[in-house]
Amino acid sequence: MAYMHCNTFEIYMQVQDEKTPNEWFFVDDMIAPSIQLLNRKGYTTKWCCAGHPSAAYFDGVYKCEKFFARQLYVSFTEDVTVLPPLPDGFYTTTFGGTLDVRYDYPADLTDAYDFMAKALEINKRFYDWVLLLPDYKEYRNKTK
Repeated sequence: MAYMHCNTFEIYMQVQDEKTPNEWFFVDDMIAPSIQLLNRKGYTTKWCCAGHPSAAYFDGVYKCEKFFARQLYVSFTEDVTVLPPLPDGFYTTTFGGTLDVRYDYPADLTDAYDFMAKALEINKRFYDWVLLLPDYKEYRNKTK
């Protein structure tokens, strides 16, 4: 896990100012660069998960029958209502009235290390898509 600042979206491995703990939120390491860039481009996010093979990355389970998070997902705030076309395998849905981007990891991945390799590949594809996104306000104005 990493910490991201709520206003600047800087990423750190620990809270930088213990006097302001409410200014930081947890984010999965693999998806942190994408979340940082989305927010800086105006695609404000609420929740996210990179996907991981168990409740803790290394909890002594090498063969996982049940995975803790079988999806990459990003939930956006209410003001994000439209997105450019997503990479193959990703899809949008709504949850709690807000737009989500999701990717379902293959159900047959039961080896934790195979799952993490796939998660890294998918998170990289998502980051590559985020890199190419235009500023949200510009994009939204073009799609009206």
